[in-house]
Amino acid sequence: MHVVIWLLIGSAVGGIAHFVGRGPRYPLVGALSVGMLGSVLSGWIFWRLGILTPDREPPSAVVAVGGALVAIGAVRLLLRASEHLSTNTALHSSSPTTLEAHVARLGTLERRILSKFLQRQPIACDCSVEFDRQLSFSDRIADRVAAFGGSWSFIGLSSSLLIAWMVYNSKTPGSFDPYPFLLLNLALNCIGALQAPVIMMSQNRLAARDRFHARNDYEVNLKSEMEIMALHSKLDELRDQEWKRALELHDRQLAALDRIERLLGNRVSKE
Repeated sequence: MHVVIWLLIGSAVGGIAHFVGRGPRYPLVGALSVGMLGSVLSGWIFWRLGILTPDREPPSAVVAVGGALVAIGAVRLLLRASEHLSTNTALHSSSPTTLEAHVARLGTLERRILSKFLQRQPIACDCSVEFDRQLSFSDRIADRVAAFGGSWSFIGLSSSLLIAWMVYNSKTPGSFDPYPFLLLNLALNCIGALQAPVIMMSQNRLAARDRFHARNDYEVNLKSEMEIMALHSKLDELRDQEWKRALELHDRQLAALDRIERLLGNRVSKE
């Protein structure tokens, strides 16, 4: 029976670690398998050592959770080390002086910015308008509800309804919700329970909007940096060309002066 408990605990820990943990990701089946393997292996080791017995359920559960976490952490460390090793191998194997090697190192976002830069297309946009286009109908409703729930209009309307409810049920004989207003408390609890997730949804979208703005600012700044670097390269090229032309003119002037000196020297010698 304790083996089944270890398997359930390991699968639960593996599933939670898969959706919550950071770092290298692998399939859900792999996370569940690693969690169950670590849980069963740790429980079996402690059972063989005589530390655990089948009738001690709480310590057995703690050992199973610890074994699953250790196994998942070890696998993630191995995956991270393998990714780091493969990245270093790819970087060392490719020539860093070629354009293809530099482009291969870029991420998806940087490649898109490079494509916009080469095609001379703008990146800056109205982030609020672009983000609002991605919102669904339910997202817009949630934002409207959250905006109304955080306004003075909602406070005034709620206060008026509460006062009217309490006055009516206090003054009217045989009212539907007499003191202590149990139905009113139930309604308020239901409204609060429904309003809190809606407000959280709206706050999550505000955070997503801020991330969208930050990403757009990063794209614009990166493209501006590339434009400035390209402008510096063009100025350096023009400077080199002008410097070469100045050197050529200087050499031509020296040659002309030499010819003039020779002509003057010949005339003086003849006279």
